[in-house]
Amino acid sequence: MRTLILTSKIGGGHNSCAQAIREVMTKNGAYCTEREALALILRRLPRKVSALHTGVYRSVPALFRVWYRHMEHPTVFVCKSQWVRRFFRKGAERLYAITIEGRYDVIICTHVIPALIVTEMLE
Repeated sequence: MRTLILTSKIGGGHNSCAQAIREVMTKNGAYCTEREALALILRRLPRKVSALHTGVYRSVPALFRVWYRHMEHPTVFVCKSQWVRRFFRKGAERLYAITIEGRYDVIICTHVIPALIVTEMLE
């Protein structure tokens, strides 16, 4: 089985989860590749986005909590506005090419951003 694990370098938990999944699947004979999902959209910015994320939750935790609560609201990513769709479509087109080239059977997402890219790709 060929598996693509899409993660997000925003915080450390998503990467730890992706690594644990990869280790278990590899031990069980699966071929696994891990990719940073934001790089599908932003290319060079994932490291800067991650640094900003970490800086805010360490330096201004109250602001981080407010932002996080807002982002967890179910309607935030359900929006079908043109700019949101264009944002995820850019990553979806790249992900489709990667999926076809890598002949992946399974895509696992450890964060909502990769899941939204996959959803856009399937639509």
